[in-house]
Parts: sequence; C-alpha cells; structure tokens
Amino acid sequence: MANWVAEMPTRATDLPEVRRAIELSTEVPGIMLGTRHFWKYFMGKTEVAPGLFVIQTVFGPVVGGESDMSPQGGKLSHSLAAVGKTCVDQMPPSNTIEEFWSLESIGIKENPAADDDQIAINQLETSITQDDEGRYSVSWLWREPRAPLPSNYRMAFSRLCSTYSSLHRSADLLGKYNKVFLDYLKQGIIEPAKRNTEGQEHYLAHHAVITHKIRPVFDASAHPRGQPSLNDCLLRGPVLLPELVGLLIRFRLPKYVAISDIESAFLMVGLHPSDREFAKFLWVKDISRRPEGENIQYYRFARVAFGVICSPYLLAGVIRHHLGKYGKGVAAELANSLYVDNLHLGAETWPELLDKCQRAKEIFSEARMNLREFSSNSRELMRAIPEKDRLDSKEPKVLGMRWNTQVDTLSFLLPKEGIKSNTSRRAVLSSLAGIYDPLGLLSPSILPAKLFFQKLWDEGRDWDSPLSEEESSVWEQFLKGWRDSNISLPRRALSTSTDKIELHTFVDASSCAYAAAIYLRGVNKNTVTTSLIFSKNRLKPKKGGKTLTIPRMELIAILIGVRATAYIEKEIGVPLAEIHLWSDSQIALSWVKSSQNQPTFVQRRLDEIKKYVNITFHYVRTDENPADLATRGLTPQELNQSQLWWSGPKWLAQGRANWPQDPTFDSFNLIENETEEIYTDQILSLPVQVTSRESHQLLNRSSSWSKSRRIMIYILRFIKVILGIKGAPTIGLKSVSENGPPTAADITLAERYLIKWEQRECSEELQKYKHITDDQEIASTG
Repeated sequence: MANWVAEMPTRATDLPEVRRAIELSTEVPGIMLGTRHFWKYFMGKTEVAPGLFVIQTVFGPVVGGESDMSPQGGKLSHSLAAVGKTCVDQMPPSNTIEEFWSLESIGIKENPAADDDQIAINQLETSITQDDEGRYSVSWLWREPRAPLPSNYRMAFSRLCSTYSSLHRSADLLGKYNKVFLDYLKQGIIEPAKRNTEGQEHYLAHHAVITHKIRPVFDASAHPRGQPSLNDCLLRGPVLLPELVGLLIRFRLPKYVAISDIESAFLMVGLHPSDREFAKFLWVKDISRRPEGENIQYYRFARVAFGVICSPYLLAGVIRHHLGKYGKGVAAELANSLYVDNLHLGAETWPELLDKCQRAKEIFSEARMNLREFSSNSRELMRAIPEKDRLDSKEPKVLGMRWNTQVDTLSFLLPKEGIKSNTSRRAVLSSLAGIYDPLGLLSPSILPAKLFFQKLWDEGRDWDSPLSEEESSVWEQFLKGWRDSNISLPRRALSTSTDKIELHTFVDASSCAYAAAIYLRGVNKNTVTTSLIFSKNRLKPKKGGKTLTIPRMELIAILIGVRATAYIEKEIGVPLAEIHLWSDSQIALSWVKSSQNQPTFVQRRLDEIKKYVNITFHYVRTDENPADLATRGLTPQELNQSQLWWSGPKWLAQGRANWPQDPTFDSFNLIENETEEIYTDQILSLPVQVTSRESHQLLNRSSSWSKSRRIMIYILRFIKVILGIKGAPTIGLKSVSENGPPTAADITLAERYLIKWEQRECSEELQKYKHITDDQEIASTG
C-alpha cells in the first residue's frame, strides 16, 4: 500500500483529462488533510471525466473521484492534492534577492571563511590518490562526528516518477536524456549498482534541464522530512576560486587573450569506492515502460557528481594539487587564471600566448582532463589551434560577459522583455537580478531602477500584486531604455607596457546613494591613457538612514572607496606607482585630513580609512566627478555617450600640472553628544529575548517562509554563541548547530519558534477556537 501511495501523484498526472484541466506539478505530499476539515476550503468542482473531478480549493486544485488507478486494475475512490502555482509562486525565484545583493557587495564587503575549512583541507589531502593512468580520486568530505545518512529511496523513487512523467511526453527528449546515462556508463562515469537493504545507501534525485542540449541535474540537498540530506552531512570546503572581478580586470589588460574550458570537469575526478554507495540514483531499464518493478535500474557515480556541496572544492583542490607538481610559476598563473573549469590566459605576443595554451593543455591532460573550446582575439593563434579544440563562436561568454573576438569588445546583457499587463514586484526583482554587471560599469543606468524597486519594497505589497498604472509606466521606461541600448567597451583597458600605472578612485554621495568609480591611468613619455575598470554604488540604508546627513554619506562613500581601492590593488596583478582618491566633499575630506577626535560615527569610519596609508586624498569639483553620475543616475543612452564616466575627467588624461589644486580645508566638527545610530555592520546590543511583535515583523517583511526560517536559524545560532561566550546556559538551543548548512534539527526548531511567536501575536483570535497545546507551547485545532 505504501509503495502504491508514493506512486499516486505520478499516476494522476498521466490522465489526459487532468492534464487538460489544470497545470500539474508533481511533489511529495507534505501534509494530510482530514475530510472533516476539507469542506472549509472547498471552492467548487468540475467533472473532467466520468466519475473524475477537479476540485478547486484555497490551496490549489485537487484531483478526486473514481478511476482505474489501482495497481490491481480495479476502481478506486481517492483524492490527490496538487498545490497550484498560486501557492508556490508566492516566493521569488530561489535566492534571487540574496544573489542580487551579493553582487552589489563585491569589493566593498568582507567574505569570511568557514570555520570547517581546515578540516575539509585535511580530509582532501589524506584522501586524494592518482592511478596509473593519471586520474585523481577523492572521498566525500564528511562532517565529524559522521551522522548516519538514511536511505531516501522512497523520495528518490517519487522524483524519478516525476522526471519520467515529464520526459515521457516527448519521445525525443526522453531518448536524449537516456543517452546521457548510457554515455556516462560507457565512459566509466557511472556504474551499475544494486539495492543495499542491509548497509547504508543514499540516492541523488535528478531532473532534466534543457539549454542548448538536455542534461541531468542531481539534487544532493533533497531529503525526507525530518532527516538530513547528503549535503547536510558534508563539509563545503574552502572557496579556492580566484575573485571573479579580479579575473575580469586582469582579462582586460594583455594585448592578446584566450579562453578555454575543461570538458566535463567534475566528472573527470574519481570517487573512491567506499563513498559510491552514497551517490546512487534511479533510472529505467526500458524507457518505453514506466518506472516500476523490474524496470528500475540502479546506478551509482564512480566520479564526483556536480550538485554535491563539496564538489566545487574537490575539483579545485585536485587541480591545485596537480598544478603544484609543475613549479610555482606555472601553477600560480594557471590557478589564478582558472574559474571553476574556465581558463583565461593572456600575453603581449600571440606566440607567447600559444605556448601558454599548449603547455596548459599538456598539463591538464596528465590529470586525464581535456582542455578544449579555445577562443582568442588572435587569428594567428586560432589557426595554430587544432580545429577539434576550437570554439565555434565569434561571441563567446567570458565570465558572464559577451566577448566579440573580431573587434575585441565586451558587451552587457540587459533585459529586453516588454512590460506585461500583470507585471508585479516579483517581475521587477527578476529583471534587476538578471542584469549581470559584477564590475559595476553600468551603475549609473541601474541606479534609477534600484530606487524604483526600493520604493516598491517599502510599500510592503504582495509579491504578485500588479503594479499601478503609474508604476507600470515608469517601469516600462526603464525596460525601453535597456531594449534600445547596446553598451559595449574595448576589452583592453590599458597597455601594461606603459612607464607607470596609477589607480584613481572617485567617490560621491547624494541624498539617496553613495558610489565609487575606479580608473587606471597609464603614463608614457608622450601619452596618458585612462579607463574605467570598476565601480560600485549602494542605496542609502533604510535603517538609520534618516540620521545620515550628506557629509556622513560622503564619508561612507570615501570608506567604500578605500575598500574598493584596496581590493583592486590586490587583484589587478600589476605594480601600481601611485594611488589617489578624489571626493567633492570638503567636509568629509577635512575629517580624513584632521587629527582631531570626532563623534563616534565619524571616528569609527575614519579609523578604518586612515589604515590605508598609501592613498593620497584630493578634492574634485562635482561637475568633474564621475562618481556623481552613479549617485544621481543616467539613462543607458546617456551612459553610453558619457566620456566623463568611461574615461574620467579630461584633466586625468593630462599632466599633473592640470590637476585640480586642493583647497585649504577647514576643520569641521559634528555637534557634541551625538548619539550613534545602528547602521549596516554595527551591532550595538543583543536582544536575547525576541518579542512576538519582532517575530511578526520578520514574517511580514520576509518574501517567503523559507527565508523567514533561514533568518531565524541564524538568530538562534547567534544567540547560542553569545550565551556560550558569556558562560550562560543554552537551554532550548543545544540542538542548534553553530556553523555550516542548516541541519534538520535547526529547521525544526526555527519553525517552532516562528509558529509559537506568531501564535502569541494572535493569542486573542486563537482563544475563539477549540485547541490543544503541546509540550512546546504550540497550539493546534482539533
């Protein structure tokens, strides 16, 4: 009976009458609703076949009635809940907000390493081996103490049924998906397996993703309710990737550059046999038959599967270990030029670059890794590369940016869609998050749209509520500006063969934002060239923002300017003769140049700014300050034509005699007894007891239940750590993990706190209903 229940959602989706009536999505049932409660949520029904109904409920459509769905072939009365998209889509796309703001923080915010990194490093060093053919093998990076990993066969089988049902509608897609596994089997990437009913085993759920070709994506985070996933039991490992922004900047410096990638990189690293039982998956033997009984095919990975939390570190660690055999020079250059499986090389002559490409291919081949799909701005080099190793594209992507190899330019991908009648706050966020600009070079043209989204956020409306007519008109203007623009810039920012290279950072702040724009200045005997290489702007924070005066905002701009400057200095890879920072705020500059003690807010920021002793500070007029453009905004068309933005003020490309003269700064003080407000990274107090009102605010301001739960987990972790430091008892928080991915226990406890505090907020309303309270003080109606 239990096996048949697990199959029921898939069987329901196979009914053509149901597929025509509603949009279906197969999921593992998360809650059982008794018939005594069902009629509270009933909204109507439609008969789609004799005896078979689609019943509308507040949760979404429910399939119910009588049909030939019994495994024994008889009729059976049943009801199957299929929660509609209206429920699922209340949340924005996974991690969209986090991804959007993490890109905003590149270069101006620290990225702390995980505490478990050293354990992961030690485990990799002890497990890594190389066979006679050159292939490396590793083990999973298990957390200690190693928790028992449950078999998740039932969940994996349910996901298999869902995947098969989706692909079965297209014989072509199903055949191609099956061929991927047959190719994996032929290449030794996977191997046949058996059901392990006595020892430990764990399955990876998978589904199809279609881009230019179909491929399987494996989910190591899937887990049965209340039990850990494979990812929960593994360490992530340190991030060994070079900084993406640094790699992009270095890519803009050599005269000749080339890109390439490692073919199926993750699948080129072997997995030790002892860990293969924890990387099994299910498929079918005969794709023309349903996934049941003898038609179930068991496989397990013999290589490292993409989708497992430690896979990126295992790949990077193996490559770093391998490169270490070839001397520090070669190893360092290749390691700093490799982003996951994409290699970026540069040189001042094409023969030198060709030599680097050939040497790199040879080195990786000795680890059974194939470097292929080369592309370059040098036609001579491309003719020297074997045809089978060339990328057949004149506009490949380089770390998310489009590169035209013929004219050697980089261009940006901006949203091109038109506005729809039901455009919502979700759609606005999706468009903004889709603008990929890690270097911040489009900052002025993105600022107005960011301010628009901030206004929508402040209104606190539902994610899917349509924009008003006025808001839609404003948003359409943004989209039209992006559609009509085609912004590109020379790939090469500056010749590295100049006599000396300087870094010039311009900063500014307005009533709504602060920004920094960084330029390279190359000086030769007779010429000076300048080029924008990096920029960042941030909106004025909502918390504490009312007390942030313009001078304070200007000081914050200087702070992010020096942080960004230090970041570029570290990443650029060429010696810098001089570093200068320019601001149009005489007040903020007077604080920086003064030795007087200032009120707390100002002094804390000055203490960090003054650590950067190699930076010379200057005054610049507002109309000559390119950072001003990033604090008030430009249309894409204006940005494309702005010489001030792309090259800096005219005098920057002239001799020092033409630079602005610094005024004599007066000493500016803030009013005495000024109180320090909470702002960004400052934590002034710890409310160990969170009130129900604060919990209610958290739920209202979060875009999804999962995000509220995740925030609560970090709150509980923080409280536990602080109580531990103070030696206070941590009753009720003992099961909370202090780092790493959230565990099942973390999730359960966070949900309990959120529910408990929300019920306290609604206690008067709750008293109207009959209910019982469990030992966790959580009420439920009966």
